[in-house]
Amino acid sequence: MNYESEEEYQLIPEVELELMQEVNRRSVAYKKWIQASLNKILGLRLKVDGIIGSYTRSAIRSFQRKNGLTVDGIVGANTEATLKRAGASTPPTGASSSPPQPSTPTSPSISLGSLRSSIVSVAIQEWNKWGQGSRKETESAMQSILKDYWITGTGSDYGYQNKLAWSAAFISWVIKNAGGGTNFLYAGAHTTYTYYAKQNRFQNNSNPFKAYRITEKKPEPGDIIVQNRGSSTFTYDNLQPDKPGTHGDIVVSVDATTIKVIGGNLSDSVSRNTYYLNSSGFLNSSAHFAIIKIEEATNNNQESNEYELIPGIKDLFLSEEVGRRAAKTRKRRPWTKRMPPHECFNLTGFHFDRDIIPSAPYKHLYKIIKEAIELNRKTYGMPKIFEIVITGHTDKVGTPEHNKDLGQRRAQKVVNRLRWDLYRDNPTWRGDYKFVAESAGETSPLPPPLPSELNRRVEICLHPKRMIA
Repeated sequence: MNYESEEEYQLIPEVELELMQEVNRRSVAYKKWIQASLNKILGLRLKVDGIIGSYTRSAIRSFQRKNGLTVDGIVGANTEATLKRAGASTPPTGASSSPPQPSTPTSPSISLGSLRSSIVSVAIQEWNKWGQGSRKETESAMQSILKDYWITGTGSDYGYQNKLAWSAAFISWVIKNAGGGTNFLYAGAHTTYTYYAKQNRFQNNSNPFKAYRITEKKPEPGDIIVQNRGSSTFTYDNLQPDKPGTHGDIVVSVDATTIKVIGGNLSDSVSRNTYYLNSSGFLNSSAHFAIIKIEEATNNNQESNEYELIPGIKDLFLSEEVGRRAAKTRKRRPWTKRMPPHECFNLTGFHFDRDIIPSAPYKHLYKIIKEAIELNRKTYGMPKIFEIVITGHTDKVGTPEHNKDLGQRRAQKVVNRLRWDLYRDNPTWRGDYKFVAESAGETSPLPPPLPSELNRRVEICLHPKRMIA
């Protein structure tokens, strides 16, 4: 029986970018090699069709977890090498069988100082190409340029065909042409690349693009500054990917009191603006909320443990929404053919002193939990007793008694919602799981440098007890 269909969606952006790092990793043959290898090593029956769907990504995460790798669902160099050591054949080599892509710049080895200079140079070059803001997007001669911003910058002409705002595509195009390689999350929304640059900062990983609050870092040439547009009210702390309503500009020069920036889709052109600095040299703007810096890498191994400075937390920031997987906070059971692993997930995004479930993070996390349960059932069989323990957490504002009650209310809300969704989508699962709501209140805060607001969370742990004999 095959578990994936032709309709399974293609690689999510972070997976596709990772696969671009090595020769042939974007080819269908390479993706089929991944699926065949997982089938052989884990004893699964994934459909070997070269489509990295939800079951394949779950299987990749399971393999990584079993072998002590970073659990991100991405087959990078370390995961590939571990697959081969576990018995996989040599991955295919040669030309990619993926459809030809637009003329994408190569990613030569480039110093970060040179990258910053190159970003500034490319931005100014484009500004001049647009007549320093005098040429407009409505001109027929500019259409091929606009289309290339989308195709080369984001990998798709969808935004061009649908006449979407193109300022983020412009930023992506500039970074890619400047030599950003696979480090930057090229996207058609400023919130997306900013969100992932923020995660790079908190993961303390080797990616040089890291986002900070505008009060934390002074602007330098080559930086990207991000602001709200219209009625948007994004902040550094509540930012979510793939959301409209923001704008980004590239800093091209800095003096004692001002910075000059270049951005796209400003007055229907590529234009230059000036913003003021405060007396300390930080950006003086109420509209801006993030600044993306290019910093020296701290870890050359992309798949090594990037959380040594954040004890007890793992993979909290790898998802499209805050709240993917957290580290195992209870004792992990041994991995055997008859017993799935103990797994925990964190749902963050609760508002201060509220127990209302954050919608977008929950929807994303629900898919991951459902995939984990489905994969465990296919791999190990149906559990006779399988506890799902949900623990509510709070920040330290308020009395311990109040926070204990708030944590319990958050946990119970998630129990009710998760139980309803799982049994609605899988009626045959009824009775297989025991849901338990607990509260830790303020007693188990996340360690620095994680922001305190992430303590307003619910932890969801899958506890295997025993299997049918």
